[in-house]
Amino acid sequence: MTTSKLRSRIAGMVALVSGFLIVASGVSAHGLLLFVLEFLKDKVPNYLLGLTGEFASLAIQVLAVIITMGGITVILGGIALLSARLFTGRLLIALGGGAGFFGLVITMTYSVLTMGLPTIITHSEYWIGVILAVIARSLARRK
Repeated sequence: MTTSKLRSRIAGMVALVSGFLIVASGVSAHGLLLFVLEFLKDKVPNYLLGLTGEFASLAIQVLAVIITMGGITVILGGIALLSARLFTGRLLIALGGGAGFFGLVITMTYSVLTMGLPTIITHSEYWIGVILAVIARSLARRK
């Protein structure tokens, strides 16, 4: 087994654990990506005419649903990585677990500022799951 295949398998297993932690935590926090999509959902149809605007709005809503599924999306990304579908797996992990390291930092900082540090500690399984999702996504990079 080559190094890239091994890294992909390890990333898939880490993503599965990550997704199960996010689902088990029961927390639903998707921060920046969902905020941007909610903003775009109202603005995009105003700039695109006819069916184009409707299709764009529908695509934004579908993407929002995928992001909202969180841990389930990360689990599907882990399955994709185990099936050697690197791009699909990394994309699903990014959507379900947050945008990546910067998304994690922004979301965690926002949570600490608005709800305080005890909230981070209370929902530690969620944050561990998100951190593992970021690690899985970075492990799945092509080298």
